Amino acid sequence: MFSGEYFFSGEHHEYLKSFQVSISEFAALNSEISLPPAVDNDSPPLSVIKYHILSGNVNNAFRLSSKRINSMLYADLIVNGQLDREYRSHYELLIEALDGGNPPNSGKMLVNVTVLDANDNAPEFNQNGYSASIPWNVSMDYVVVTVHAIDPDLGENARVAYSIAKNRADLKLPFQIDGKSGIVRVSDPELLVSGSVYQLLIVASDHGLPQPLESTTFLTITVEKSDQPKLLFDIFWLTDSNKPEVYENITIGYVIARITVQNAPQK
Repeated sequence: MFSGEYFFSGEHHEYLKSFQVSISEFAALNSEISLPPAVDNDSPPLSVIKYHILSGNVNNAFRLSSKRINSMLYADLIVNGQLDREYRSHYELLIEALDGGNPPNSGKMLVNVTVLDANDNAPEFNQNGYSASIPWNVSMDYVVVTVHAIDPDLGENARVAYSIAKNRADLKLPFQIDGKSGIVRVSDPELLVSGSVYQLLIVASDHGLPQPLESTTFLTITVEKSDQPKLLFDIFWLTDSNKPEVYENITIGYVIARITVQNAPQK
């Protein structure tokens, strides 16, 4: 991917003023990007004989190679080291072309290199682990804790989804996690056991292609111990529809439901 703007230098020399290229941070070592040649209307040996990078080549990320085809000297930009967009996403390489004159004439071109994102980072949790204590008699949707992970990539490569790992698909847990927000809630209070400790493996995965990357952390949840038994409420509706529905002309004292309360079984 490239584009450029022409610049004319002198009567016999022509070189681009600027040139834009894009390259993936996954680009292999020695990958080549063809650059537009400097045009010199003189004949050898007074035509273009050399290209070199004047400035902007941080950590020698690139180098140049050249080849002559039909008396024209062409330059290729070579990947000289591992690119990392998270470290540096843009390079401004000032390239000079020299001819064979004495003294030599020269032309300069600014090559703007944009490093494109690749899915090279897994999400990272902001803590090594999480812990929380909850009362034994919490209600459904009680918020236990919020976990958070950050992915330094861009776009879908950085979009994080959360889940709770299970060693069995049919395993029932009293907790659930919101895949987008990382909020962990109580999903089934009846499964909570007073004084018990739950250790959940939380997974954060990105949406990168071809393969999402993920990381994990542990969440330890302690259910506070209580000597009081947990109570279970059961409502049996005595209405015609067996639902909490009554007629507007119902008389005072009419029995519409029966409520039973019992201790929850100890698990």
